[in-house]
Amino acid sequence: MDQVSVSGEFTITKAEYWTNKIYFYDKNWNKQDNCEYTYQGYQSKFGPRVEVNTGNGYYYVPTDARVSYEYKKYDDDDSAYKSISLNELNSLKPGTYCIRGVVSENNHYLSLTTKSLKFTVLKAEPTPPSIVKYTWEYGEQPKLDPKSMLDNCQYSYKYSYKDDETGEYIKVNKEYPDVGKYYLDIYNLGSDIYEAGFSSSVIINITQRTTSLSWKLDGTNTLEIPYDGKSHVPTATVTNTVGDDKCKVTVSGEQTDVGTYTATATGLSDSNYKLPAQKTVMFKIVKAQREAPTSVTATGTTYKGGTDGKLNNVDSSMEYRKDGENEWRSITGDTVEGLSTGKYYVRYKDSNNYYASSEKEVYVANGQEIKVNVPASQVGYTLSVSNTVVDYNESSTLTFALNKGYSKTEDFAVKVNGETVQLDNNNRYKIKNIQKDTNITVEGVADITAPDTEIKVSNKTWKSILNKITFGLFFKETQKAEITATDEGSGVNKYYYYVDKSGSEESLTEKQLQAVDWKEGTSVTFSEDSNYVIYAKVTDKAGNIKYVSTDGIVIDTIAPQVSGVENNQTYTKTQTFTYSN
Repeated sequence: MDQVSVSGEFTITKAEYWTNKIYFYDKNWNKQDNCEYTYQGYQSKFGPRVEVNTGNGYYYVPTDARVSYEYKKYDDDDSAYKSISLNELNSLKPGTYCIRGVVSENNHYLSLTTKSLKFTVLKAEPTPPSIVKYTWEYGEQPKLDPKSMLDNCQYSYKYSYKDDETGEYIKVNKEYPDVGKYYLDIYNLGSDIYEAGFSSSVIINITQRTTSLSWKLDGTNTLEIPYDGKSHVPTATVTNTVGDDKCKVTVSGEQTDVGTYTATATGLSDSNYKLPAQKTVMFKIVKAQREAPTSVTATGTTYKGGTDGKLNNVDSSMEYRKDGENEWRSITGDTVEGLSTGKYYVRYKDSNNYYASSEKEVYVANGQEIKVNVPASQVGYTLSVSNTVVDYNESSTLTFALNKGYSKTEDFAVKVNGETVQLDNNNRYKIKNIQKDTNITVEGVADITAPDTEIKVSNKTWKSILNKITFGLFFKETQKAEITATDEGSGVNKYYYYVDKSGSEESLTEKQLQAVDWKEGTSVTFSEDSNYVIYAKVTDKAGNIKYVSTDGIVIDTIAPQVSGVENNQTYTKTQTFTYSN
C-alpha cells in the first residue's frame, strides 16, 4: 500500500480531572470527611488534603498545579466563599464552617473546585488566671497578671469568709467587700473563643482605703474667709469613696479671730477608710471690711465759739478727727466732749479683725451767741461794755460812770454774774474767758443829795435854814415868795411851803418842821401887816428833803406919823417934831 502523507491542523484541548477528593486526617491518619478542633488547636498536618484523578487511576495533584482553599460559615447560604490559608485556619473563631479546595489550571487540565467539606472550630478551655498581689485597699479589684489573661474574656470575682463559730463559708454579695480576710474565686465568664471556668480559691487581705481629702472653707476653695465674728473651720470631703459610700470627716481647729491656722482631720465615719498621711490644711481668717458707724450723733456747743460740743453714741472701737486735721484720735468712752464747732469724721479703728471702716460725717453746730448784759434800767450811773455779744472765751470790758446827783453808798459794788469785781482807776474792768451769758449788776448807787432849793422874795433869795431870824426886811405892799429847786439826781418831786407868823426870832428845827402843816405849792403871797418867815420843803424822787427859810419879813402898810413940822416946808430954825409908826 502506498503511503499517503496527509497534513493539516488539529487542536488538543485541556482535559478535565475525572474525579477529586477533599478530606481530613484523624489522629490515626484515617481520612475523614469532617473535622473538629479547638480554637488555636489546629494542626495543618491533619489536613485538609485535595487529590484529583487524571485518568490513570492515581489520585494526586500535578506538580505544576497549585491548590488553594476557600471557606464560609456553614449555615450562611447567602455568603460567598473567601480565600483562607491553612495557617489562618488556626485563627478562626469557634463555629461551623465549609471549606473547599481549588486546583489551579495547568498545561493539561482545567481548574477544579472540589466539593465542600464541613468542619467545626470548638471553644478553647480557659487557662486559670493568676493575681499579681494578695493584699489591696478597700475599693480595689484584684489585679490579674496580664500574661495570664485570655483575650476577649471577662472575669468576675466571688468573695467568701469562714465563720469562726460555725465553720461555714459565708458568701459576700458585695462588689467591694469590707476590710478583712477573704477567700477569692476568680471566674472566667467565657467568650466567643473560650469556655467559661474558674480558678481555685486563694486567700486575700483587704486593707483600709487611704482617703483623698478635698478641703473647703465655707463652700469655697480659697481656704480664706473674711472675719465675721463667727467660728470657722474648713470642711474635708473624701473624694475617692467607693460606690455610694458616705464617709464623713471630723475636723478640729475651729477659729474665730483673724489669723493663719491649721485644721486637722481627726476621724472618719466609715471604718473601711483611713486618713492620709497629710491630714492637715492651712486656712486663713482675714480682716474684714466694715461699714461706717451709723449710730453716731453730734451735740452742738452751748454758745457760739464754745468747746462743749459732743460726739454721742460712740465707743472704744472708734476714732475721730476734725475736718482739716490728719491725725485720728482714739475714743475711750461713749461720748467725746470738749469739742469746738465744725465737721467731724468718725470711723471704726483698724483692729485685729477689721480694717478701718469708711467714715461717718457729723457736724458740731455753733451754739447761741454769748451775751454780756448790762442793767436795762441804770439809775444814777452809766454802765457800758465794749462787747455785748462775744464768742466763747472772748473778753469784754465794762466801764462805770456815776451820774450827777448820785453817790456810791457803803454798799456800792459792781458784780459780774453775782461776783464783785474791782474797778481800776479808770472805773473799768475786763471780763476774760467768757463762756456763758454774763449779767452785770450794780449795787449801792443812790440819790442821797436833797434838791438845790431857793426861796425868792422881791430881790432877796435864800437857800438854807437861817440860824437866826432878824426881821430886817420891810415891805409896805403885798409880797410873793417863789420857791424854785433843781435836782440832778432823781429829780424834784414836790414843793411845799409853810408861813410862820409867830414872830419868833428862832428858826424852826427840822424836827419841828416835820410836824408843821405844809401846803403844797411853789409860791405863796402874803399881804397882811405882820412879821413873816417863809419855809420851803422840796422833795426829790429819791425821798430826799430840803428845807429852806427866809429871813424875817415885815409887811407894814401904815405910813409913819410926824407932828411939829409940815410937809414940803423949809425951816431955818431948830424945830421939834414927833415921829410915830
